[in-house]
Amino acid sequence: MTYSKCPVCETGGFKLSSTEVDIPYYGQAYIITLICEVCGFRITDIVLNKINPPTAYYAKIRSVEDLKIKVVKSSTGIIRIPEMGVKMEPGAVSQGYITNIEGILQRVEDATIMVKGWLKSEKKLDRCNQLLEKINRAVNGEFEFTFIIEDPLGNSLLVGAPGQIIKKRKLTEKQINSMLSKRKY
Repeated sequence: MTYSKCPVCETGGFKLSSTEVDIPYYGQAYIITLICEVCGFRITDIVLNKINPPTAYYAKIRSVEDLKIKVVKSSTGIIRIPEMGVKMEPGAVSQGYITNIEGILQRVEDATIMVKGWLKSEKKLDRCNQLLEKINRAVNGEFEFTFIIEDPLGNSLLVGAPGQIIKKRKLTEKQINSMLSKRKY
């Protein structure tokens, strides 16, 4: 199936592909991908096979083992790590993916290293270095932190192994409206 024009090359159409996956301890989901037939630009999202209420998941990360908790992040998911000052909000072309908490830390580290190359302010460079140090300590199990993922459409979640404590709560109407009003669709 081909859809509209690509926002990057403005000539190609999108080819749609969908893959059904089984998420351990959760169930069926679909990974949906649109790929430009000309330049290869790709948009991916995850849609859970059942309708979920707008939800937030919380996990206290205390060990290297906790870094293995699976993260299913849809295009509307918001990730926060308060102890590190990290907040990952979706943009206009935000994509869904499946990874683990260690993978999220790697994404934050990569982005921080890239940003450091642009900075001139010593204060901002120091803040980046402090964040990189916290990530390094967290990956080695030496820094405890809270991992939060919130999704106003309910398509994101955390999946832990038996014994890993993950808390779940419904988002309030006010939180949902705030999240959706910031999103540029």
